[in-house]
Amino acid sequence: MSNKSIKRLFVMVIAILLVAVFAACNNDTSVDEADENPVVAIVNGIEVFAEDINYYMRHVEHMMAMPFLNMYMDFEFDWEREYAEGITFAQEIREQAVRLAAFQATFVQEAARLGVVVTDEVRQEITAFLTEGLEMIGEEAFANWLVQEGYRDIEDAERQYNMNALLNDLIFYIVGNPTEFARFEQFLMPDVASAFIERAEEILYRINFGEDFDVLMFEYSEDPGLAEYPDGYTFTRGMMVSEFEAATLSLEIGEVSELVFTDLGGGRGFGIHIIKRVEPIEEDITWEPEEGEEVLGAKHILIQMPSPPMTLEQRMAEAVFEGLQLISEEAEIEFLPALDSVPTQTPSLGF
Repeated sequence: MSNKSIKRLFVMVIAILLVAVFAACNNDTSVDEADENPVVAIVNGIEVFAEDINYYMRHVEHMMAMPFLNMYMDFEFDWEREYAEGITFAQEIREQAVRLAAFQATFVQEAARLGVVVTDEVRQEITAFLTEGLEMIGEEAFANWLVQEGYRDIEDAERQYNMNALLNDLIFYIVGNPTEFARFEQFLMPDVASAFIERAEEILYRINFGEDFDVLMFEYSEDPGLAEYPDGYTFTRGMMVSEFEAATLSLEIGEVSELVFTDLGGGRGFGIHIIKRVEPIEEDITWEPEEGEEVLGAKHILIQMPSPPMTLEQRMAEAVFEGLQLISEEAEIEFLPALDSVPTQTPSLGF
């Protein structure tokens, strides 16, 4: 597996794991110094400490804040208020955080079983990355960033980054070992995009063998703007997504591209484009081109798909992640009294 592939895996796994993207929180409480890291739960025999759930507490607090606000239309977040069957918001936050930490306990246990560890080199890189960030933006801005990302302090951030690296290394190890991956093969989903790609390839094949581009465009294109722009789009640099623009620039007038993949944005999914470069339409130039500015024209056949194409390696990584999540969901969890002492924080929703 190439370094580029490893980096892609790392980004994908981190994107799945670090779902907590939220506004700044008011860092107004901290765990009691006298007992700053108590055991708050037992997950499959593994002790879960207060610091293990700190990151997840910040995430769940933010997720809970929105229904709280919608239910009570009240900007004062009283986490001790009951919301269902005698359970308070604070209790739900803590227990949900433990359940998220159960996933962490699951992959830590798997890593220990397989002898997977984060190397000293990676640990040093993480430490250097955070230290350089602190030096670059200053203590105050760095402290604000820590709070925004759900970390208590730089040590907490370093610990979570190391956990993310361990998860990445574990998935990389399992994907590369057929015997270990066999346990997760049942979670390997087919590439949803493949059927859409086959359809686009068939259309491109027909174009390359002489069928009329426009006829196929009106028959197969799913572009919502086709009715308004049947003769193509006229644009200049920066008006279209970079992949579409680059593909058009690479073509001569009348030439047709290979398949071009883009993120359609706005929750519309992803697109496969077959682009034909055409002469720009003069009346569609609604701006004053600068001297030397190139104005482009392009028609395209768009096939929309719900997800981007994924390599087998990426789908295998997702299968392992899914399997680890399901294992963690079946974990035996014992909530300990110390869990009630873990403080909550009031998230700022940015208004």
